[in-house]
Amino acid sequence: MLHRRINMDDKRGVAEFLDETEGGVAHSPAFARHFGPGLTIVTTHLLSLSAPRPQPLWRKLALEMFSPLVPAFYPLPFAPKRPQQSFLQLPEFLSLTTFQLLDECQTATTCIRVRLWHSLSVEEASGPIKFDLSTLFAGWPSAPKVVGVTETSLTGNQVRGPVPLGVVSIDPMQIRTFVFAIAA
Repeated sequence: MLHRRINMDDKRGVAEFLDETEGGVAHSPAFARHFGPGLTIVTTHLLSLSAPRPQPLWRKLALEMFSPLVPAFYPLPFAPKRPQQSFLQLPEFLSLTTFQLLDECQTATTCIRVRLWHSLSVEEASGPIKFDLSTLFAGWPSAPKVVGVTETSLTGNQVRGPVPLGVVSIDPMQIRTFVFAIAA
């Protein structure tokens, strides 16, 4: 439904017609009065004229279109001056959902929280994705010296333990959160 405005009760809910307006609703005891013009919805519809593709390929296309990674860097000594495409090179169906500079860091000069998400479901995936954490900063002009990696809970408030800087396995629909300790 592009425009949520029905001028009569559809008998499926609250015993009133659906009339979403920019002005909102002014409630009174017996009924709700709507004022202002109707809502305007801006959207994009995409139509594929190609042959049917497997669902994982559609999911990948949807992720690239509707939640692209937009690199923006805080002025760190090791951060590139411009976004690097090599930074975005992750295995297929592995998404970077968080890249966050942390204010509190007890183990090093700088700590960065990284969340990685395996975007396929169990039915779609052929198994876990293996990813080498040491390659995350490899494309940067002056790669930082990682002195340690710790895995935390999704919210970051519980430490799960240290992780060797190497290959990790991420199961379908799993999000893993890592904190990289960077030396000065």
